[in-house]
Amino acid sequence: MFRLLRSTAGEALAARVSAPGGAGIAHDFSTNAVDRLNDILEAIAKIEERATDCFETFQADQLLQVWVIHHLQVIGEAARGLSQDPDRSS
Repeated sequence: MFRLLRSTAGEALAARVSAPGGAGIAHDFSTNAVDRLNDILEAIAKIEERATDCFETFQADQLLQVWVIHHLQVIGEAARGLSQDPDRSS
């Protein structure tokens, strides 16, 4: 239920972002934008590692809740730092 599943597009993005030199990423993306995308993908992977399909288990485990919330915050911070226009990426 809480497990985040990466789409095929997300996996393709992960492969392009992690490729040497960010191959496949638009040249307009700065290194900072690529780093932020990597942070987002890493946080998703960490949530997937620990997330459970059982809501009752999630609800009963305060440490797991904090873990997930922390990584959701990482995703939010990284996403906030991305420009909506790749020509103006930070």
